[in-house]
Amino acid sequence: MLYRLRSNAFEVFVPHAVLGEICVVIFRDFERGRDRRGKMGMLVDVMGSNKIPWKNMRPASKDAFDIVAALVKDEWLDTTDALILSQVLADPDSKFFFTTDRIMLRNAAVIDLEKALRGDGKRRAVLKILEDL
Repeated sequence: MLYRLRSNAFEVFVPHAVLGEICVVIFRDFERGRDRRGKMGMLVDVMGSNKIPWKNMRPASKDAFDIVAALVKDEWLDTTDALILSQVLADPDSKFFFTTDRIMLRNAAVIDLEKALRGDGKRRAVLKILEDL
């Protein structure tokens, strides 16, 4: 997905939990005999070629942790998904969240929470959760 985000039309932010998930996959693949250094190098290259500054690799904010508490009540979301979504929802101006995870794409609890956050004035933009650009 990061390869396809080559656009100057918007600024890309990557939650720490997403980077952690990427690293878990890379190290799991290493155990299966695949090249870990090459994959880590590819990650760094993708970040550089897409001009995603390292400052945009954001840790969770306090507001995000409050949102996680609401999201983990949904039986379909695991804690990592809830943490990732909470960071997106905690940013009042985020407009798009790209994922291939079907559980996050059309999750009623996420949609309802996003609307509630806008209703409470904690979000200014409508968040669109999309599978692709």
